[in-house]
Amino acid sequence: MQVFERREKLSPKGSGLLIRPGASRILQSWGLGDAIEQVADTCLPILIRDLKTGKDKIRTLPASFTKYPDWGIHRPILQDILYQHAVHAGAEIIFRSSVEDFSDEPGVSPSLQLKGGKTIAGDLILIADGIQSRLRTKVLFDVSAGWSVNPQVSDSVYYGVTVPQKELQSDSDARLLLQEFETCVWAGDERFVIGRKPRKMEFWSGLFGLKHDDDHASMWSEGLSQIIEDIGVLHILLLSLPYLSVSVISRFWEDIRKPRVERIKSFAAWNTQRFLGHKDHAASHQKYADADWESIKDIEPDPAADFTSPAFFKWAHDYDIVEQVSLCHLGSSALLGLK
Repeated sequence: MQVFERREKLSPKGSGLLIRPGASRILQSWGLGDAIEQVADTCLPILIRDLKTGKDKIRTLPASFTKYPDWGIHRPILQDILYQHAVHAGAEIIFRSSVEDFSDEPGVSPSLQLKGGKTIAGDLILIADGIQSRLRTKVLFDVSAGWSVNPQVSDSVYYGVTVPQKELQSDSDARLLLQEFETCVWAGDERFVIGRKPRKMEFWSGLFGLKHDDDHASMWSEGLSQIIEDIGVLHILLLSLPYLSVSVISRFWEDIRKPRVERIKSFAAWNTQRFLGHKDHAASHQKYADADWESIKDIEPDPAADFTSPAFFKWAHDYDIVEQVSLCHLGSSALLGLK
């Protein structure tokens, strides 16, 4: 396996990451659980406070509804873990390699063209060149005609920061941030702050969000987990359906993943609006009693349920890709041995 990276070295951008239980169970199945557990915190559900008063604004959700962890981890640390394990597994990470184009013709192995003209052939090529991908339109040629496949750029501005603990301790107001180990959102009018003091690290990690004129919020706190699920589903399909062509498998993969990602995206957009103080969203939702949340382990997950419901919360965070692949396409117990 070869990975082509245009940068000269590992170059993490951003600070904290959340790895939801549906994704952490996948990482554990890949043998990464112990390494991540040593440096990650197991996060309780996010606290949401009023930005002006500091008082609790939205109910705290249950801390335990799944046996899989909800991890919080510093981005550079996770990137280093993934890099080290990939190299140990035999992957060749080639830095300063810019992919200019690719070829995928019938009867011929797909290939990449690197900057400078070098061509590399492979059995399977995954193009993951980021949000500003130059190759996305070509990859999605069958759906891009007449449609834009480029991401909608948000007008909301996010500033991620990591501050050494000793600097916060020297300021009487900032020192209060160190009292909150759990992830906390201070929600205000058209702005919010997210912060967390990692238990295993000597710094405070946070993000500031400012709202302008935008209704297409990013998948805050969900992007990494959805990517891990994407790869996990593709891995299962490739292992279980070796007799099918990659094009057929990719269709199966899209049928399984797209509905979930679209629903999570809608949830994240709604959630961000809630953080920005848009009260009109909460008013239209059903209220759920404490007993409903206390019995969440016995509730059937439901993607179509209300965003504030225990059934939706469980579907969003306690997602089993093996079960979903089996239910969606295989219709047999062939995959159950992969659990």
